[in-house]
Amino acid sequence: MESTKYLVIGGGLAAATAAEELVRADESARGATVILTAEAELPYHRPPLSKGFLTGSEKREDLFVHPEDFYSSNGIEVRFRTRARLIDPASRVCELELNRSIGFERALIVTGASPVRFEGPGRALEGVHYLRNMQDAERIRRASDDWNEVAIIGAGFIGMELAAAFAARGIRTTVISRGRTVLDRMHNPEVSAFLQRYFERRGVRFLLEDEPYGLLGSGEVNLIHTRAGQKVACDGVVFGVGAAPNVDLARASRLRVENGVVVDACLQTAVPGIYAAGDVANFPDAVFGVRRRVEHWDNAESQGRVAGRNLAGGGERFDRVSMYFTDLFDLSLEVWGMPREGDRIVLRGDLSDRSIFAWHLRDDVVNAAVLMGRPPEESELVEKIIRARLNVAGRIAHLRDPRKPLEDLL
Repeated sequence: MESTKYLVIGGGLAAATAAEELVRADESARGATVILTAEAELPYHRPPLSKGFLTGSEKREDLFVHPEDFYSSNGIEVRFRTRARLIDPASRVCELELNRSIGFERALIVTGASPVRFEGPGRALEGVHYLRNMQDAERIRRASDDWNEVAIIGAGFIGMELAAAFAARGIRTTVISRGRTVLDRMHNPEVSAFLQRYFERRGVRFLLEDEPYGLLGSGEVNLIHTRAGQKVACDGVVFGVGAAPNVDLARASRLRVENGVVVDACLQTAVPGIYAAGDVANFPDAVFGVRRRVEHWDNAESQGRVAGRNLAGGGERFDRVSMYFTDLFDLSLEVWGMPREGDRIVLRGDLSDRSIFAWHLRDDVVNAAVLMGRPPEESELVEKIIRARLNVAGRIAHLRDPRKPLEDLL
């Protein structure tokens, strides 16, 4: 049976950054690292799939995390279209499909997440799409060349990015969402309302607090019936209603699974030498003192690096203020920390078309901030303020006033 020192299971961003750190930290990893990916591509960045790649402003070759020669020159073997079935922690053997197996000394699980799928009537019609990988994006891009109108299901980050991309291409766009507001998990009604108006001025229609009951069409979807009784005509529909962690491998391997693969502060599972990172990892958030699973580029990128260094023998704790970002039309939005329902919202300055700064407070402690059109140095200070778990009782006026330096809060 073949074997390797380091086995990385999954081929996304976290796999790429882990491999990069691994060969940097351990010279013996060169020629002894294998990445297993179910896809036919080298690791690539996913955020452009719902934005520039869909509009045509970014090309396929722009998406890859590393060029092909990075892997060959560092002795990293990437095996395409390869799925792992289970890991035997005792024997350190990973069973693959087609009755193959590979031995390893240390392993990293970065299997990511998969889109939540519609289970209602019409789910098997042509023209029903989900977006998770490059193949999905290419399929949607080809199909949408013939669309005059599209329905987007979900008004989270993916749904809003898709809506902006389609509207920018002149396709009539309707967004249907169960939420009361767009980006409802941001828990910031004022910013959500601002963004909804911004989209509506650009031709996007919203049906909120509603969801599809069934999809209709003769072979291809052309009509959506919603639970509220609306009928929405469309040439295609793209669902973006969340994702579920890919934990089949972990379950089969009898690793602890609870909203993802459960890991410790160093991203190690309960089995020494087996780690998990990225969308699939349920980790202890060192800043907020709770367990979380985060699906975003920044988390995958940074956790992959920590996991790679720890695979090589390090004992680094993952300690980062989580951050989400998105580009919507010509707006760039950042969400720092952990916004929650019921937060007190404090605006710094006024909402405008080009600038937003909203603090989230819980018991007078800053736990999140929403920024748009702000300078990079403010983002750095916001990260420090949230990390400090700063109590701002008596300093709300300072938070509100854009003339007062943020440095003075620290």
